[in-house]
Amino acid sequence: MLTVVIDSYLPVAFEALLLVNGLKNVFAFGISFAVVPWILGSGYRNAFGEMVAIQTGTMLFFVPLFIYGKKLRHISWGWKVISW
Repeated sequence: MLTVVIDSYLPVAFEALLLVNGLKNVFAFGISFAVVPWILGSGYRNAFGEMVAIQTGTMLFFVPLFIYGKKLRHISWGWKVISW
């Protein structure tokens, strides 16, 4: 993913990479911080099922990006923030 960000948005690659890594780390901290109370509250089986549902929902979000990604990159390239 980082390579796609650099290749697609070279003029703002530093800012884009900072945003991608920052959001990834915030999400990872949130999951690792909340997983123990989550398992203690709902049990292993329910917590695992909910984690699978979250992962599946996240993966389904990427299907439209796979289909329309090129079009979205071309549209966003014309934004004043990104273009040279």
